[in-house]
Amino acid sequence: MARARKTPTETDIATIERLAGQGFRLEDIAIACDVSVSTLQKWKETPAVANAYRKGRIEATSNVAERLYNLAISGDVAACIFWLKAQAGWSDRPQPEATAQAEVVIYLPDNGRGAVA
Repeated sequence: MARARKTPTETDIATIERLAGQGFRLEDIAIACDVSVSTLQKWKETPAVANAYRKGRIEATSNVAERLYNLAISGDVAACIFWLKAQAGWSDRPQPEATAQAEVVIYLPDNGRGAVA
């Protein structure tokens, strides 16, 4: 006989939001909610769980971005470089050097059309 389908409780939803906000993997969140990863994946298809998961992830990203921004503003060189690469499109890849104009010579075959007789 199959087990009854488990639905997320308010406690589960709060746990999902909190752990997602701390950067935990789905496998870890599933363990904390006492469900399988596949069950958690199915839960994420419901609006309440999907929103809690996204809200947690957004909060985590926001916290880290704010910290990085504050470090960059305070003069942390590594933070400045990372911010500029991630947000301003800067790159430390070497750019191709500009080369001098190449001389182009075009040879036209002599077809005899301009010959003076």
